[in-house]
Amino acid sequence: KLTNKFGGGNLKIESNFPLESSAKIHLQTDNEKKFTLEFRIPANTKLANVRVNGEETNPKTNERGFVEINGKWKKGEEVAIDMDYQLKAHVQPGEKGNKWIAFTYGPIALAEKISNMPNEEPFKDMESTKPSELLKMLSKSSNSESEFYIKGTEITLNTFLSNRFKTIRSENLFYVKINGNLIS
Repeated sequence: KLTNKFGGGNLKIESNFPLESSAKIHLQTDNEKKFTLEFRIPANTKLANVRVNGEETNPKTNERGFVEINGKWKKGEEVAIDMDYQLKAHVQPGEKGNKWIAFTYGPIALAEKISNMPNEEPFKDMESTKPSELLKMLSKSSNSESEFYIKGTEITLNTFLSNRFKTIRSENLFYVKINGNLIS
């Protein structure tokens, strides 16, 4: 519900975020009103484009990190936001100096999709823990915007969110090898 400061009425957000990297904001104001619309871009995500009523605009990012669109808003206006999710590898410290690898796609933690506990550790023979080298092992699936395969394996990584009611690898991390030693 919008207060009178924002023209009254309603604001509706249409999105399947975070499973999809776009959103639409529908303004149903009671009165035309000038104000700044703000939104935040999630971690590991870049703003691709913003359209107001179908026309591309160049929003600014304020000192608090929010994207701003200034306008005189009226009933029926639509703001469409498209984002590009960035695939990232994270080397995490574990117990006793051990290292683990985790993957994120935009704001999404990726989890291994499994039906039984695997004994396959796809990164154990890699000498490097550089994120750029680890990312070369992943290939994007054509089945889903947020699904990846680990090359040379039958391992599928999907959103932790979509796997939450299925059997998943509990730690969502993989073993790595550093200086020739398997780190568990």
